[in-house]
Amino acid sequence: MTQSTAYTLAVDEIQGTASDSRNRAGGFFVVLAAQFLAVAMRTAAMAPSYDFGAAAISDLGVIAETALVFTISLIAVGLFPLLGGCYCYRIHGERWLFATFALAGVGAVGAGVFPLDTGGLHSLFALLAFVLSNGQALGTATRSPG
Repeated sequence: MTQSTAYTLAVDEIQGTASDSRNRAGGFFVVLAAQFLAVAMRTAAMAPSYDFGAAAISDLGVIAETALVFTISLIAVGLFPLLGGCYCYRIHGERWLFATFALAGVGAVGAGVFPLDTGGLHSLFALLAFVLSNGQALGTATRSPG
């Protein structure tokens, strides 16, 4: 016998239109993925000697032609999960899940603020972002129906 859990949706009123928190969270996550992939591919194409297969993605943050765009993208990668995580928290009410979104966001922002050539801080923030970004997916899967 299976146990079913009822999920209630947090609905807001924005200028008279009802909006579902799941749609907002999903929107932030889709924009996050799309912008990061688009920027990574675009900056890799702009960099004169960047080798997508052999170089680290963080190298794009230290190449003069791509550093600013890539850094801005990483900061956005940090902010979008934080915003999406706020809406996930409104849906599920799990503090630990929100903490994974927040810490992954801090990691991405830190990796952008401290480029690869600044040393150990970049590696620490990048590790935090990579590990907890996967934790977001796993944590969300434990709370999502179906």
